[in-house]
Amino acid sequence: MRPRFRFALVPIAALTLSSLFVACGGGDDNKDDKNSGVSDQRVEPGVWVADVCDIAVGTKPDLDAFEADLDKIDFANDDPRAIQDAVAAVLEGAYEVREDIIAEFDEVGRPDIKDGAAVRDAFRDNFAEKQKELTRLIDHVKGLDPDDEEFLDDLLAPFVEDGETLRDRLDVLAKDNREVRDLIAAFEADAECAKIVFSGDESDDGQTDGQGSGRTPVTRGAVDTEGWVAGFCTAFATYADDLVLLGEELDSSDVRNLSEARRAIIAIFEEARDRSLLLEDHIGALGVPDIADGEQVQATLQVAAAELVAIFDIAVVEANDLTTGDAQAFLAAVEELTTRFQSAFDELSASFDELDQYDTDEIDRLSRIVPECAALE
Repeated sequence: MRPRFRFALVPIAALTLSSLFVACGGGDDNKDDKNSGVSDQRVEPGVWVADVCDIAVGTKPDLDAFEADLDKIDFANDDPRAIQDAVAAVLEGAYEVREDIIAEFDEVGRPDIKDGAAVRDAFRDNFAEKQKELTRLIDHVKGLDPDDEEFLDDLLAPFVEDGETLRDRLDVLAKDNREVRDLIAAFEADAECAKIVFSGDESDDGQTDGQGSGRTPVTRGAVDTEGWVAGFCTAFATYADDLVLLGEELDSSDVRNLSEARRAIIAIFEEARDRSLLLEDHIGALGVPDIADGEQVQATLQVAAAELVAIFDIAVVEANDLTTGDAQAFLAAVEELTTRFQSAFDELSASFDELDQYDTDEIDRLSRIVPECAALE
């Protein structure tokens, strides 16, 4: 099997797509628009996400073409000069595509939420940074000596990245802003969009690195409603039980050794995050119940599951930020962290309440007779 230029796929994807969505930095809604020609129109958040997703999904053919071009390269046997030219051509193509993407994004406006301008401006700041990085990569590839015996190693070296992911940066903005968390959840509810938007957060197996998933699409086509209800109840009852047990484990944490306690608390919140990802998978796999409002019901639950992932994504970040130098401050921070479990239950309750706007009479009827639902009563 010939080697594939796998290292290159991550930066190319990130530089052409994911960097559009990397929020790094701050700002406020009263900040003057420092980018001439950039739309400052306030856009309803759901519409803004849809517009951004249209841009992201629209670039997939270009990404597929870049990957196809890379797959044609035989790094073990091709002439080094041909390899150099092919890689440079892909990078230059990525640069041109990004220019088009940026021009489209400039017309989208900003989400009409608190810190909406900060979100938009952070994207714009990141564009310049990433475009400069892509230019550096092009210059690096073109400047190599193909006759050097270290050519391939030198070619790959700058493509290995280990920095902040898109979700890391989004979580910073979302930490104290429910509306930004809702934006994240809205992206994740559209699996095709999320796979591209968060592509820089993925490992080779397609799983995100614990930073939200966007992995499981809502299954189209109606499925048996009784089976859907049984699956729904099983998924939510199991998840609720898991959270109760993890909450109890957190409450009983031994804090006499703060360093050990910190490690244990991080592990608890990572487990809660992973259980939330599993719930998201289970909800996505249910399909659409065969009722009039089945699509809306399924989509509502998928957004709710993504919001739960976002809650514990942020909690993991906060747990990792715990410091052990001051015992009193440590305990206060842990006390604040425990409220994340209540936030999760509140989110579950809110998602059920939101279903009231739809025709769920058949779901309600079945939930009273399906054995799997008894645990939710």
